[in-house]
Amino acid sequence: IGTIINQMNTITETGEPLLVGDYINDRLGEKLQNADINYLDTVGNAYLNKKPLFILVKGNAKPKDLIEPIDQAFTPNGLKVIFTLLTYPELAVAGTQREIATSANVALGAVGVIIKNLIEKEFLRQKIRNNKRQWNIDKLPELIEKWAEEYPKLRKKQFLGRYIAYDQDWWREHDLTKYGAQLGGEIAGGEYTGYLKPEIATIYIAPEKKNDFLKMFKLAKANDLNNTQGMLVEVLAPFWNIKEDIVRNQTLADPLIAYADLIATADVRNIETAQMVRENHLEKLINRVSNEN
Repeated sequence: IGTIINQMNTITETGEPLLVGDYINDRLGEKLQNADINYLDTVGNAYLNKKPLFILVKGNAKPKDLIEPIDQAFTPNGLKVIFTLLTYPELAVAGTQREIATSANVALGAVGVIIKNLIEKEFLRQKIRNNKRQWNIDKLPELIEKWAEEYPKLRKKQFLGRYIAYDQDWWREHDLTKYGAQLGGEIAGGEYTGYLKPEIATIYIAPEKKNDFLKMFKLAKANDLNNTQGMLVEVLAPFWNIKEDIVRNQTLADPLIAYADLIATADVRNIETAQMVRENHLEKLINRVSNEN
């Protein structure tokens, strides 16, 4: 939903957008209303707020015959492979399926299906003469948006828990790399842009190091997500090879991770920051991929 809000806000610059979908449930509808986005769906749910008109219809059930197609490229394993190919563009061009599987930490049998799906969708091209692959550079921005849109599927599988830090600057007190940890979400967004004051922390850390990390930073289990006594800390396991980043003393998660974390919140303030991350950092990613192509 964060990706949709982001896209609709972009359209707003050129006209009056209307989101039309197969089905928009009440929870998503409320988020769209908070973002002042008008919508309709095929079962009659609607929010139209254009003075002097106001229409709000909610509660209509999901269509029984609604079938949501599965794209292999955007399953959790597919998202891992795409991230690996974008961050190691030499693998996308010339890497074997075994090398890609090892780097992405997915089963070898999954890689061929995922790459085939990326080629069918024209994100990748494959030369018949020598089987070398190339990115379709024109579609890289679309791929990044799609990856961020689907990232919550993978993100929820990496979730390790929510905690409370009673010191707002707790994460500045020690070297996070000693614990094999990286910052994502709002903190990474703020550090990348200098724009956002973080209210929720996102930490990626290997599960076996989590307990030592929690003790050192004195993080308490969060029983109330609306806790106002401190900063909410979301702890997740990284799906990428975080050890290589730690060796380089890199305390911030990759800008693509930070971008997707921010978009996933559907928070207007975070989406503004995500756009800054995209403009200042993800354009560099596109240029790097283009140069390797």
